[in-house]
Amino acid sequence: MGAVPEVDWMARRQNTVRSVSLHTGVSRRGTIVPWTPTPDSTGQALGCIRSPRGAQFPLSLNIGKTTMSTEDNKQIVREFCDHFRTSNLDGLIDAMTEDATWWVNGKPNLFSSAGTKTKAEAASMFRNMFSAYTTGLDMKIINMVGEGDSVAAEVRSRATTKLGKIYENEYFFLFKIRDGKIAIVREYTDLMYVQETFG
Repeated sequence: MGAVPEVDWMARRQNTVRSVSLHTGVSRRGTIVPWTPTPDSTGQALGCIRSPRGAQFPLSLNIGKTTMSTEDNKQIVREFCDHFRTSNLDGLIDAMTEDATWWVNGKPNLFSSAGTKTKAEAASMFRNMFSAYTTGLDMKIINMVGEGDSVAAEVRSRATTKLGKIYENEYFFLFKIRDGKIAIVREYTDLMYVQETFG
C-alpha cells in the first residue's frame, strides 16, 4: 500500500477533489467514483477520478500498467476542443504535455502558422488567435476515430472576428495522447482562407 501516493488517500477521504496526482503524475479535477475497468486496462485501481465531462482516470496501486482506453482518449480531445469555445488558454496549455508539439500543414515561409510549434509557441498562437475574436472559437467535432494512443477528429469551427467577419473553417486533427495529456497534434486546415480572413 505504500506505493499509493498520499494525495490519493486524501482524495478518497474527501470523495470530491479539485486536483489530484495520479500514478502517472497527471493532475485532474473531478469526483472520486468506483472504477469500471475497460477491456484494454491492466493493473489494479482503488477507484477513479471522473472529470466533469465523464472521462475516468484510474487511481492505481502502481501494480502493472494502466492504459487509457480509447474512449478516455476521445474524451480528452472533446474537452480540449471545448476550451477553444470558452477561450480557455490555461485549460489548453494544462491539457498538453511539457514536450508537446503542434504541427500545421503548409510552408512556414508562406504562412506564419505553418510548421512545428513547441508548447510555448502554441500558447502564443492561441493567445493571438483569441485576441482576434469577439468571443471564443467554437470547435464542433463532426467525426472522431480512436486507436491506441491516437485520436483523429474532423472539426468545423465558427467565430466572429473583432472586425465583424464570420470565420468558418474545417480541420482534420491527429492527436497523440500520453499519460492523459496531449503530446502531439497534427493539424490540416485551409490556410489560404485564414490568410484571407485575418491578413
